[in-house]
Amino acid sequence: QLVLDELSTRQDRLVLMFRVLDLAGVSLTPNPFRSSDVKKGEGMVKAAGKEVRDAYPTTTYKNCLINAPAASIAGPIVAALVPKRSRDKTMLLGKDYAGELHSFVAPSSLPKKLGGELDNGNQWKK
Repeated sequence: QLVLDELSTRQDRLVLMFRVLDLAGVSLTPNPFRSSDVKKGEGMVKAAGKEVRDAYPTTTYKNCLINAPAASIAGPIVAALVPKRSRDKTMLLGKDYAGELHSFVAPSSLPKKLGGELDNGNQWKK
């Protein structure tokens, strides 16, 4: 958030975030056998996410979820459950995401992993 605040100050305008989340390997069904540590981690992520949303509600331009399992099926379900403001900021894309993603972000600003031209760097390694 501090980076966005600094960029906004330097550019004398509100700078918003375009977030890309790769859901490759994510399942639509929860694992009932996940460990207690995983359950605690999920709870912490949800709690932290709520605090961030409450403190910084306008920092996101778009959330682009790529490699979403069953995106064509999940899209209408998510649309029915998510508030309109959040729904308008969310793109749920399957494996063929490049065309839609590149209509918002130039390939020169994306790592090769996302069909871009930048080196992947350590932050993209699993």
